[in-house]
Amino acid sequence: MKQIIAIVFGMLMMQSLVSAEQPARWYGACQMDVSNAAKTSAAGLLVAVINVGWNRGEPKRGEIDKAYLASVKEKIAAFRKYGIEPMLDFGFQYAPKWLGEIAHARYVNQYGDAYVPEKIGAESYNAVFNREVRAREELWLKAVFDELGTDFKWVRLGWGYYGELNFPPAIKKQSNTYWAFDDIAQGKSAGLADGIPPCPVPGWIPGTSSGDHAKARAFVNWYLDAQKNWHDWQIMTTRKYFKGKLCMLYPSSALARGELDSAVATDLNGTSIPERNRKVQMGHDFERFIAGVGDPDLIVYCTWVDAKSPYYNDASDNPNAWSPLKQLSMFAKRNPNRLGVWGENTGRGDRAAMELSFQRMRENDMAGIIWAFEPDLFSGKYATLEDYANLIRENR
Repeated sequence: MKQIIAIVFGMLMMQSLVSAEQPARWYGACQMDVSNAAKTSAAGLLVAVINVGWNRGEPKRGEIDKAYLASVKEKIAAFRKYGIEPMLDFGFQYAPKWLGEIAHARYVNQYGDAYVPEKIGAESYNAVFNREVRAREELWLKAVFDELGTDFKWVRLGWGYYGELNFPPAIKKQSNTYWAFDDIAQGKSAGLADGIPPCPVPGWIPGTSSGDHAKARAFVNWYLDAQKNWHDWQIMTTRKYFKGKLCMLYPSSALARGELDSAVATDLNGTSIPERNRKVQMGHDFERFIAGVGDPDLIVYCTWVDAKSPYYNDASDNPNAWSPLKQLSMFAKRNPNRLGVWGENTGRGDRAAMELSFQRMRENDMAGIIWAFEPDLFSGKYATLEDYANLIRENR
């Protein structure tokens, strides 16, 4: 009898250990501070997004600041002492200024304006079209793995504006900006990224009419396919060095069925609804991208889980009315690998936004929630750590 009890007890202990190591859902936050780790881990936050600033790690071209990366490694180790796992962000949105010295490193729109951000974290260099920019990104990626190791459960991809998968936003009060008019993209200079042809309608400007809208259609499909190439390149390049889960950050809402046709019908002049929402110009054709993912360990990661708008109705029979998360979840399930889904809120979310995020997590079988941002939980203005802890307990 004692032997049976011992065996059963051992089995229960093993189950408990497995459960402790692999929770059913993972919860965490962006901008976590090690000084709060005892409180946050006790509340159930076991994932910390670790941002590595490329500008700090490679302040001069080819010169890696190993002391800086060592400090990041120490931070990761400190979190792990509390049972908090890192989710690594390579910090491409904090690119160094020297990257701009590369020829045609900046995106250029149809007005001839280069994208130069005004906010920290909003950097976005011409990695879609420029082969050398991609090469520098890969060298930074490798340097980070060389110094920090590869023993992470997850890393974040996207690598554009605010670290997400996108072209830059509009600038200078321009509402209709397409970012494919640098000399490389237009076929005037060498250096296109592998697998991307030059613009099929060189010199054509969005809003210019053509028979049956043929030039608009050719341009926009090339534009979106070029971004898909970059999307796929990120996955393939990271896989050279890393075997864990890849969280691809898909921002805002996706192009819905029929919306691209409506933009083409106006020759991409900026008046269609998806263009007014900048989904076409910023390249939000996520169904196109996700359908082609062959890596079963890619996670479709939504950065607007808490989207609340009278236009979103997840109970609707019309997928075009769904929230960004439900749209992405549908695309993930349609992929032959039935990709996993995860995500985070927008930031500065109150208790209602947090409850909505958890509701959508349950409805869409998300892997968990990453809350943006930890400082908000302690600010007294938004949802609190106690709110988060209570919802985590209810949703284990």
